[in-house]
Amino acid sequence: MSVNLRASAVRLAGLASKWSYGDLSGRDGAAATATAMATEGLVHAVLALGAEVRDWRMDERIDRPPLLVYRAEFNGIGLGLYTGREAARDHCLDLARAEGATALAWVTEADEDTDELHDAAQASCTGYAVSPVEVAEAYDPDADES
Repeated sequence: MSVNLRASAVRLAGLASKWSYGDLSGRDGAAATATAMATEGLVHAVLALGAEVRDWRMDERIDRPPLLVYRAEFNGIGLGLYTGREAARDHCLDLARAEGATALAWVTEADEDTDELHDAAQASCTGYAVSPVEVAEAYDPDADES
């Protein structure tokens, strides 16, 4: 048996209002009864609202922003994935410094979102880079492979 929670909540809220403010509020024990009924009405109202929200969420897709991770790499070889760009940069900086580089600077091209680590003393790219990678929520056979 399916219960119409919305209709029950409306009925109980009306009864609670009647007991609290209506012609029956002057009887003995009416205050306790009104409080109990008001509470029951509120519980059913919350249940009805929860059911409506659940139904809405199942009908409507809630869009989430894409999940991005940052890939630290050296000459195209992956070094690690990080949830923050700074962590990926720190990984590359530590490895470049271990190789003896000291005058390091990050360069990001205007049309790309990839950061490249340059050695200012040598006026060259170190080969270290950080790139954002979008993590797919589900497999899409028609998506571009990258």
